[in-house]
Amino acid sequence: MCSRARSATTCSPRSSTPPARQSASRPWSTPSRTGRQNAAAVAVDAAGRITIAFNALDEYESGVFARNFTADLRPTGEQYRLTGRVHGTQAMREAAGTRRLAVAPDGTLLCAWKGDAGFGDSSSVNITMHSPTPIDLGARTAGVTPAMEPSRLISDAVLGDGLVVAAADAPEPHIPPTFDKRDIDDAEREVLTTRSGIGFTGVVNTGWTPPDPHMAVGPDHIVAMTNGEISFFTKDGTRTFQDEIEDSFGFWGSVGATGFVFDPEVIYDTTSGRFFAMAAEAFAPGSRSYCLVAVSDDSDPNGTWYKYRFDTTGTSGDLFDSPNIGVTDNALVITGDGFGLGARYPVYIYDKAPLLVGSPPTITNVFELSTSTQSAGYPRVTTGTGDTVYLVEHREASNNNTAVRVLAFSDILGSPTVDSFNLTVPSYGAPEDPPQLGTSSRPNTFDARFWSVDQGPDGHIWATHHVNPSRVVARWYEIAPNGWPNSGNNPTLVQSGDIDLGPDIRTFFSSINASDDGSVAICYSRSSPSEFLSMGSAFRAPCDPAGLFSQDFIHKSANAGYTAGRWGDYSAVEFDATDPSVYWGHHEWAEGGSWRTWIQSVETHDPCLAADLNGDGAVNTVDVLEFLNAWNAQDCVGDWNRDGAVNTLDVLAFLNDWSSCRT
Repeated sequence: MCSRARSATTCSPRSSTPPARQSASRPWSTPSRTGRQNAAAVAVDAAGRITIAFNALDEYESGVFARNFTADLRPTGEQYRLTGRVHGTQAMREAAGTRRLAVAPDGTLLCAWKGDAGFGDSSSVNITMHSPTPIDLGARTAGVTPAMEPSRLISDAVLGDGLVVAAADAPEPHIPPTFDKRDIDDAEREVLTTRSGIGFTGVVNTGWTPPDPHMAVGPDHIVAMTNGEISFFTKDGTRTFQDEIEDSFGFWGSVGATGFVFDPEVIYDTTSGRFFAMAAEAFAPGSRSYCLVAVSDDSDPNGTWYKYRFDTTGTSGDLFDSPNIGVTDNALVITGDGFGLGARYPVYIYDKAPLLVGSPPTITNVFELSTSTQSAGYPRVTTGTGDTVYLVEHREASNNNTAVRVLAFSDILGSPTVDSFNLTVPSYGAPEDPPQLGTSSRPNTFDARFWSVDQGPDGHIWATHHVNPSRVVARWYEIAPNGWPNSGNNPTLVQSGDIDLGPDIRTFFSSINASDDGSVAICYSRSSPSEFLSMGSAFRAPCDPAGLFSQDFIHKSANAGYTAGRWGDYSAVEFDATDPSVYWGHHEWAEGGSWRTWIQSVETHDPCLAADLNGDGAVNTVDVLEFLNAWNAQDCVGDWNRDGAVNTLDVLAFLNDWSSCRT
């Protein structure tokens, strides 16, 4: 959740009938464990039953474990995990004179520990309760530290053998970020130029975790956003503006923003030539929530912005979470999770024209989408489809999902209607939390939601999410809407694939963008047991075989294991507004355990690499023959200048590159 608050977990009773008390000593070890144990703690109940708890430090499994004994030290069962949470790090304090394990008069075993309880804070203080009978947590009030927002207790779930635990490992909502001013960093910025493009520091640690990096690329400028910051850059890496996004002193201070502003997104609207920035505001005075929006007055962000604070309390309570923003020719569309009122998914639609001149919208349509999974991906810019927009939503089953849900909103500025279609896709499951070099800590990937969706100039939908419990990978789809829902034809899957870079490599928290010439780029995080977390990207040319991204890159890598627990969650990739052969990516990396973001351009048409058509490492006459064969067959490889036509101009363009790169 949003604060460092206590969490509670209820578990099944400790078993066995109490024997007569007697004094005894027996050696005991943990034969099933190959790693170290420490921080042993002992508790004895009124009947003389003994519980010994300890931190397990195995290579492949760690956490707080316990085993129960009779009064004469005979084990009454196998050792078991004390905490309901298995992801991240959980541990009791070592060598402490303080009490970490206790038994209440009613037989409830209580354990105090620190670490990741699944609420977004990897260093929270937590109490786990093992009770003889299930406890109704809904009737309890969570302990709240002064000056902190309250933590919401999550519902109970009954597992096998009657075990009752808080559902921290069930599909869970996107968790708002946490803030710790001790994490604020002021590292020196970098600008690096390589053969593939220019890269530079975006944002350094603002104190908010995770950063949720997002980005939009205009003709001459880039706007980058994270939790805690908005910055403007020229394309040579020069930062021209920087501001916080929260509070009265920040970017939205003039419209009344308060201290909890998060989950920012920004887009460049090619139809109006404006930047649109957005963020959620939660837990505002009066238990209210808002969606904050700002619109630049032209394509240069270094000027006037028209700012708005739209009230979302009626459909979201005090928490409007994980919002998505997109524009059509005529409308601004915002969707998100209304978690302040439960599992709700509100949709807000405003006419765009008034927002471009600083006036309030004259049309506001608000409705709720019936959904069980939340967080449907939505294209950032939709053109040429009138007032119909498409969204894509995943399925929640832990494994063997064989469909995604395609949604269509029609007549969005009139009387909106919603249609849905279950599209069959290759099987997928809930994502693994990925391993990394240097630590057993794993970033939380949440679920298989669509983190990014784009719509190409041909109307096809490109969508990406991360999937699969055994080895998480970024999955992508190309979907043809086929004029649905008004044409009588249903959407079809054109192609799909995984960013699978090797048997141990994980790819996750991905974003996707399609260019006007049919090229597609994906930006993602990657890691493996032998790799630190890093930022990568991949590129697909129009001529690549179906299901394949032919080029991949590593742009920036962490220099140590990252233990904050949260990573991502967002990323951004976008083709340059003035040069479709260049795309830009924005994602997280880390240095010394402190997060950074990196902005990287990639030149997709390196003439010398491209002219080596047969891939033998030499640009020579053989490549000319390869090109002429493709050109004569009207293959898209023959469209060397990427103007959509294979003709004499392509021969001239190829020979120009070939002659300058000939070896």
